[in-house]
Amino acid sequence: MPATLRASFEAGGLGNRHGAVLAQVLAAGSLSVSDLARRLGISLTNASQLAGELNRAGWLQRDNDPDDNRRTLLSLPDDRRDDVAAFINRRSDALLRAMSRLNAGERRGFLAGLQAWADEIDR
Repeated sequence: MPATLRASFEAGGLGNRHGAVLAQVLAAGSLSVSDLARRLGISLTNASQLAGELNRAGWLQRDNDPDDNRRTLLSLPDDRRDDVAAFINRRSDALLRAMSRLNAGERRGFLAGLQAWADEIDR
């Protein structure tokens, strides 16, 4: 985790769930609080709370959707995007290295196993 992200997380009492929010927002560019809740499989209240905590810590922007003022869009501040990307890339590197060692059949099996696990989590 980049030093600025780690220090901010420690100072603000932020944890893994907050990192998951940042990963989703980075991947999407921007998304609504309800989309975030759906992606993470959490309640709208929890998604809003996590977003608020990240917003207060300076890691997330909350803006009204110009097309629908009832919706709040979440995005990363420009000055925080590189730190979040570095964090996500570092976390992904081990998986990518492991996947690169597998042949095509092993990758299919691995992905099938992940899908079965995800399906069970969603039950």
